[in-house]
Amino acid sequence: LFIESPQLPVIDEVVVEHTTCGNANGVLEIFPGAGTPPFQYSIDGTNFQTDAVFTDVAAGNFFVVIEDANGCTGAFQTTVDGSNPITAMIETAHGIDLCGELPVLLDVDPNGVFQSYSWSNGETTALIIPTEGVTYSVDVTDADGCTASQSIELEPCGFWQMPNVFTPDGDGVNDSFGPVIQGNGTEILDFKIFNRWGNLVHDERMAWDGEVDGNPHPSDVLVYFLRIETKDGVEEVKGDVSLIR
Repeated sequence: LFIESPQLPVIDEVVVEHTTCGNANGVLEIFPGAGTPPFQYSIDGTNFQTDAVFTDVAAGNFFVVIEDANGCTGAFQTTVDGSNPITAMIETAHGIDLCGELPVLLDVDPNGVFQSYSWSNGETTALIIPTEGVTYSVDVTDADGCTASQSIELEPCGFWQMPNVFTPDGDGVNDSFGPVIQGNGTEILDFKIFNRWGNLVHDERMAWDGEVDGNPHPSDVLVYFLRIETKDGVEEVKGDVSLIR
């Protein structure tokens, strides 16, 4: 009597999808040849599964093993190649100071390697001209679908001026007196106002509403002293203002 022994399992092929974008996203698919099904599969020789496809595989060398219904095994060695993530760098041709003589230009793709752009301000081009002193961020995508992000903070441009007249009559227009500040980076450090007799009528770091001790100050020409800090340093300013009722 001749009993034919079962054929040992053999791995016919291992199809490899290498990683992309620097991620652990490789794929190994194992195709058994000879052997007695059902098979179990492993890519480390220890942990087995019934599915022949392994996803989210990191780069490296793998000892692929199949085990058939008789407990017999076959092995194969293969490699999943690594990849590099893409990076995004924001170039600033004229610096990051919005108060400079030239406009700020933010260019995330001077070499033209990306396919799409998504800026935090809604722009979708590689080059933008920002107008606010805030943080700008961008997401880019290349031809392989890899993504990267980058951000940059622009230095604000603070601008201020002092009016020379105000009319605190409650109509909602020019009802208070103080520095008119636009943008960021400007802070009032000291703000005093004196009437024609030298009496202090206002001593707060906010605009004056034209009242003294809850009573309306009459029409007059008053003198103010202002100490204000900007990105260029501390300034001290003296002047006069006409209160008109």
